[in-house]
Amino acid sequence: MSTVGLAPWASDPLHTRGRRIAEALSPPRTEHQRDRDRIVHSTAFRRLVYKTQVFLNHEGDLFRTRLTHSLEVAQLGRSAARALCLNEDLVEAIALAHDLGHTPFGHAGQDALHACMQGHGGFEHNLQSLRVVDELEIRYPGFDGLNLCYETREGILKHCSPRNALRLSAAEPGGPAQRFIDGHQPSLEAQLVNLADEMAYNAHDIDDGVRSGLLTLAQLEQVPLFVHWRDAVLADHPALAEQAGRRLLFETLRRLLSAQIGDLIAHTAQALAEADPADADAARALPPLVGWSPALRQQNSELKRFLFQQLYRHPQVVQSTTVARTVVSELFAAYTAQPDAMPADFAHAADTPRAVADYIAGMTDRFALREHHRLTGQRLFAAGVARAGALPHPAWPRRAGRARRLCRRHRPQPLPDDAGRRGAGRGGAGACLCAAAPGAAAAGHAHRGGCAGSLDAGPGPALCERLQPSSRAPWQPLGRPISLCGGRARGHPAGGPATRGRPIQHARPDQLRAAHGRRA
Repeated sequence: MSTVGLAPWASDPLHTRGRRIAEALSPPRTEHQRDRDRIVHSTAFRRLVYKTQVFLNHEGDLFRTRLTHSLEVAQLGRSAARALCLNEDLVEAIALAHDLGHTPFGHAGQDALHACMQGHGGFEHNLQSLRVVDELEIRYPGFDGLNLCYETREGILKHCSPRNALRLSAAEPGGPAQRFIDGHQPSLEAQLVNLADEMAYNAHDIDDGVRSGLLTLAQLEQVPLFVHWRDAVLADHPALAEQAGRRLLFETLRRLLSAQIGDLIAHTAQALAEADPADADAARALPPLVGWSPALRQQNSELKRFLFQQLYRHPQVVQSTTVARTVVSELFAAYTAQPDAMPADFAHAADTPRAVADYIAGMTDRFALREHHRLTGQRLFAAGVARAGALPHPAWPRRAGRARRLCRRHRPQPLPDDAGRRGAGRGGAGACLCAAAPGAAAAGHAHRGGCAGSLDAGPGPALCERLQPSSRAPWQPLGRPISLCGGRARGHPAGGPATRGRPIQHARPDQLRAAHGRRA
């Protein structure tokens, strides 16, 4: 468990402030490596893959989620930590855990849950992340939570209201909340993760915004930082100006991130050399030492303002987040009125509102939608967002309407109450994916004839669509019908009336994407 190469002011894993419950060491791992491993194997960490970053989980496969965001934060943080001789393992542990307490549907879910918890202590996602690792993860026989080291828990609690800081400090004197009372900073590693978090979401939100069609390169002309590095890319690769595709965007964002990391390392190294703290605790008592130069800090502020105005407050994003708030609010009301609708550990808790908040905060986007449908009978996203104009998707062909004809073998009929996930898409139980509009759900439309019209059935979606020769997909030669629901295996024998005696050609995954857009 060597700490060779660490700066004097780095957090030394051999001199950690320890865990709330003492445990034997676990060589050859350091204590902070052990924390990282416990986080990676936790249930809460796995849930992040289906939790919204900006774009809701069902809106596309390639948008960032809380999990991919956390991985990007960890990568940026480790790169800078290595150059500054800080504790890389602690940086990684904090980065991977910093969003464990986030609600489904991103900040919209958090805001809705905070409003529901007014009068019950409110809801803060940083504090919830600490609750997850301290109490809510149930894995070990000797304690609740993950029993992480003080330094990791300190970094997870990035923000904390004065009221909650006093409450936490009363329960744990000298704990992670004490610094908010004393006016101290967290460890240098925690300060670094805070900035890596900002770098990651600024860059990937530009990428996701352009991918969604809500941002354009022309709009990004308003951002001096982006324009500077785009021009640098074009100076080195002028041919990119005439090329279609995303190489120009990717290279611009790569250089932007590299410049931010380089500036942060140089400015922080200078600040540390001037302050020369004796150890990690001495660094905590000083003003923030990890940061960018004033010029880059100003440019980053301009970028954040642009994203707030042009992306986070875009009408289509607001539309989705408005529906998300409704889902969270109605779940809270339903569980509060009927606690037995939750698992026993939550239903029998002494503090029902807090138990409801814990349960909802732990949900993934799609589980929250399923629970909302189970408890209310509504499919808000299927009937609302999709029909009112879902986010434009680059994969949807312009003439896709010709390729989406309702399968004649599957007539609308009432959906049985116990249908569950059979014949269901991501939009909710029973959502028919044969509909002409991409992503639209036809309420009360069930499947028969043996078609497995379910996106949950496996990696290749069975979309239950027969393309007549007159309604060919853009990628399909005229007169060659295709079955996207599996031919014989799905109850459509070759040579049936729709194929007019010709063999069925089964679509490849890339063809499915071209005809239908990316599955939810």
